[in-house]
Amino acid sequence: MTDNEIVKALECCTGDGLCCECPMWEKLNANCIVELNRLALEIIKRQQAELEREDNA
Repeated sequence: MTDNEIVKALECCTGDGLCCECPMWEKLNANCIVELNRLALEIIKRQQAELEREDNA
């Protein structure tokens, strides 16, 4: 999934959208939130690493 799709899925889960609009719609089950949390954490870690690289440049 792209970062934008992950953000869209997070928006759906926080009430700003509907499950049927979620990019994870096909995976809709009890584990979709776990997967979404994992993907969001990946984005955060990647962005933190980018910021650290910029700070060290």
